[in-house]
Amino acid sequence: MSCLRFYGLTDRGTKRENNEDYILVPNVTDELKLFIVADGMGGANGGEVASKEATERAENYIKSEFSKISHERYWLLEIY
Repeated sequence: MSCLRFYGLTDRGTKRENNEDYILVPNVTDELKLFIVADGMGGANGGEVASKEATERAENYIKSEFSKISHERYWLLEIY
């Protein structure tokens, strides 16, 4: 059995009081091992909420579309 090790690191930068970035990592049981990083919105009100929401919505969309793709082939999904 192989093991994947990973870590994520974000930085609030020199001008912000809080870190607005968000990293989504998969659960061990997830079929699709999906990693998503959302950069914060540069100090906008609710930037940390927006980056988390964007990450979760992207995850939900990708997972719902992935289930529709034949598992015999790999495709790149393009979001317009």
